[in-house]
Amino acid sequence: MRRSKSSAAGTKDESRKHSTATPTSMRSDTQIHEEIRQRLAECARRPDPHQVTLEHLDATNVAVSVEGGKVILTGTVAERRMKLRIEELVDACPGVEDIDNRIRIEV
Repeated sequence: MRRSKSSAAGTKDESRKHSTATPTSMRSDTQIHEEIRQRLAECARRPDPHQVTLEHLDATNVAVSVEGGKVILTGTVAERRMKLRIEELVDACPGVEDIDNRIRIEV
């Protein structure tokens, strides 16, 4: 599944760029990758209070790569909502320009 940020998201990104000391466009792929991994690890340790039915987010079988602000997600998760939640977390990361979500649901 390929997902690009919409123009509405671009407006939100513009305001976020002006509210931070370092513009998101200046973030390196390494910085983006590290923040994504931290966000995924944090969700694995602590339940998401907004999704009561999701006890934890197991992204141990998910690989993240970043090239030019484009994030490619590969691997497997146990449930569809985990796949979607991972994409939401990546989308919220400053500097992410595009997401190619190739995560598969285990059968």
